[in-house]
Amino acid sequence: MGPPPDQVFLMKLSAARAPDFSDMVALWPRCSFRDSGEVVNQFYGAYPNEEPDPHLGDYVQTVISTLREVQRHKIDVMRFAVLPRDSSASGRSDLPQHRPSHPDGQ
Repeated sequence: MGPPPDQVFLMKLSAARAPDFSDMVALWPRCSFRDSGEVVNQFYGAYPNEEPDPHLGDYVQTVISTLREVQRHKIDVMRFAVLPRDSSASGRSDLPQHRPSHPDGQ
């Protein structure tokens, strides 16, 4: 048993690597967040040293909207997620990326 989905989602949002976007799409249905605003609030609670990013909520909303599109087209979201469910999963580098701002410019 690993960390709760909400915590994994926030960690992936912080890391913001290419595969993390598809993982967040796959994680969203397992999370207890009500909306992107709640994610943003909990993100800054979990990572208080992060610089405020005015686009963070929009990025999370893109995750939610992508899930809706995937579901609308009846695509198995786990097909493109790289969550550790098995060794055959592969990530997609063509999906939107977000890098939270860091005070030192990294």
